Amino acid sequence: EDITLASPNTSSFVQTGTQTNAFTSGRELSRSHDGSLTTFSGTSNTSPASILGTITYSYTTAQNGVSDFRVYNNGGSVYNEKQGIATIGNVSVYNTAGVLLYSQDNVSLTEGSAPNIISFPEIYDDVGSFTFTDLIGYPAPENSQNMVWREVYLGTK
Repeated sequence: EDITLASPNTSSFVQTGTQTNAFTSGRELSRSHDGSLTTFSGTSNTSPASILGTITYSYTTAQNGVSDFRVYNNGGSVYNEKQGIATIGNVSVYNTAGVLLYSQDNVSLTEGSAPNIISFPEIYDDVGSFTFTDLIGYPAPENSQNMVWREVYLGTK
C-alpha cells in the first residue's frame, strides 16, 4: 500500500524545564518540518542534550488515513554518532478538535539515514496535530552535547 508523507504546517514549543541552546540559529524548530532532509532542528552544546517541554506540530488541513509517524533522526552528514534523539517521553496525536486519539510513552528512536516509523494500532482520520514531550538525547560520553533531528511526518494511506 502506498504511503503519503504529510509534513506539518506549523510548530511551537512550550518549555517546562531549564533549557539553553535549543532551537538556536540554524537549528530552529521549523527546520524539522521544512521538507528537507539536509536541514535539522534541535540543541547545540547542551549538557545533558535534552529538550524539556512540549513540541506541537500542527496541520492547517485535517489529515485522514493516518497510519504512523516518522522521525528522521540526527543531522549533518553522519547519522550514527549519537547526536540524535534517544527517547521521546511522550508522543500524542490529536484530532482537529483537540481530542486525544493516540498516546505512547517512552518512544525510543534509532539513528541512521532511514526514518524511525512508529505505527499506530489503527488508522486515524481528522488528525490536526501531534506532540512530542521531553526529548532526551544520548548520554555522554557518546554524545557531544547535541541532539538534532531532520524531519517529522505523518504517514497517510
